[in-house]
Amino acid sequence: MILCKGKSLRFVTRAAVGVLAVGGLLFGGLSMSPSVIAAGRVSVERGATGEGRSAQIPAGLRSAIVAGGMAIIYREWPESAEGYNDFEMSTTVTKDPGYNGHTYWAHEWSYSNGGDGGYVGLQRKSADEKALNFSIWEASGWRDAAPEANCSNFSHEGSGVQCWIDYPWKEGVKYNIKVAKVDSKGWRASITDTESGETSSVATIELPQDFGGLNTLSEWVENFAQGDEQPENCEDVPSAVAVYDQPTANDGAVKPLKSSPSTYGECKSIAEAVCTPEQSCTLTVNKNAQQARRPSP
Repeated sequence: MILCKGKSLRFVTRAAVGVLAVGGLLFGGLSMSPSVIAAGRVSVERGATGEGRSAQIPAGLRSAIVAGGMAIIYREWPESAEGYNDFEMSTTVTKDPGYNGHTYWAHEWSYSNGGDGGYVGLQRKSADEKALNFSIWEASGWRDAAPEANCSNFSHEGSGVQCWIDYPWKEGVKYNIKVAKVDSKGWRASITDTESGETSSVATIELPQDFGGLNTLSEWVENFAQGDEQPENCEDVPSAVAVYDQPTANDGAVKPLKSSPSTYGECKSIAEAVCTPEQSCTLTVNKNAQQARRPSP
C-alpha cells in the first residue's frame, strides 16, 4: 500500500474517472497515477467526491476490487536544466488482455519548470475498443486535432485536457509514440505503426505558460475496470504483457542512463517488471490467466 496524508491508498487509475479505495472503502470521482500519489497531491480529507463528503458504496461493488496500477519502469535521464524537446517511446503488446480488457499501457512525464506533467499510451477499453489516450494536467486548450480526435477538458484529480483517438493496434506490433514540443506552449502526440510505417497525429495540447522541457519519464500498466466490470479478485484480472523498449529524447540523441522496474498496488502479487541490460523492459500482468473473451450470443 502507498501512504498519503495518513490514509492508505489501495488503488490508483486515471484511464477514466477513477475509484479510490481508502481504508477498505471505495470512493468515486478521482483519477490518479503512481507519481501523483508519491507527490502527495491527494486530499482525501475533503472527501473523494471533491465536495467534502464520502461517496456511497454501491452494494454490487462491495466484494469487487479495482486492480489499478501494478507494474512500472522509472527511466533516469542525463541531467538537463532546460529539459528535453521530445520523448520517443514504444509499446509492443505481446499478450492482448482481450474483450473488455480495460488495460492502459502509459508513458508519463513531468516538466522541468512547473506543471504536473502528462501521459500518453495505448488502451484496451470496453468491448473490443482500442485507443490512444493523450492528456496533460493544467493544460488550457488544444489545437490542430486530428479529425477523428476526441478532445475535452477534465476536472477530476486536478484539471487539464485529454485527447484520444480510436486506434486499432495489433498484438505483436511495435508502436512508437512521440511527444514533442511544437512551440513554447504546445505539445503534440503522434504514433507510428512500425509494421506499416504509418504515422497518426492526435492533437497539440496547449499549456497556459511555458513549463520548460520534458524532465522525468515513468512507464506503467494498469487495469482500470470499474463498476459491474470490476474483477472479484486479483486472480480474475485478465492477462496482459507489453514490452517497452529503451526510449530516447531530442530526436534520438539522448538515451536514459538507467531503467528501474518495480511492482506496486493492490494487485502487485500478480505483476512482474523486468528490464534487460539494453533497457528493454517487459511489464506482465497475471501471466497465467486466460485472455478475456467476448460473451457468447
